[in-house]
Amino acid sequence: MKPNSMMLSAEVPLALRWLRAHGLRGLTPWHFINDSEESTGLRSEYRREVSGGSQPEQDFFPFARRQDQDDVAGFVVEHGTVTGKVIEVHLTWRGLAESSGWPGVERYDNVWEWMKTVIDETAAWCSEDRMPSLEVGADAG
Repeated sequence: MKPNSMMLSAEVPLALRWLRAHGLRGLTPWHFINDSEESTGLRSEYRREVSGGSQPEQDFFPFARRQDQDDVAGFVVEHGTVTGKVIEVHLTWRGLAESSGWPGVERYDNVWEWMKTVIDETAAWCSEDRMPSLEVGADAG
């Protein structure tokens, strides 16, 4: 799996490739991004929002999105290279540079640390009411 079309000089980190190779599509409410246009659009919005220096991470490669919020997880990109560090971003969707502290960012050392929070969020979503949409053959999104 290669990064999207915004020229990056590395493959996606092994941890994500490992999860995807094992068939993991996400854990509701989180879903992996399969569409390169969606990933590119999210990346562009993040870059606009941090263009004024509101966050230290100036670039990221989005790989997952939360279905009920404007939260996106992605690998930090440094000097055009995708790193193993993960940020979870709450985009504002204003399409311009934000003030200090925006967009909101949570930082993780790697995908495995981020996945621990995803497990907790999935556990909070786990209910009989939501189960029918996740049954075999149903759309999880």
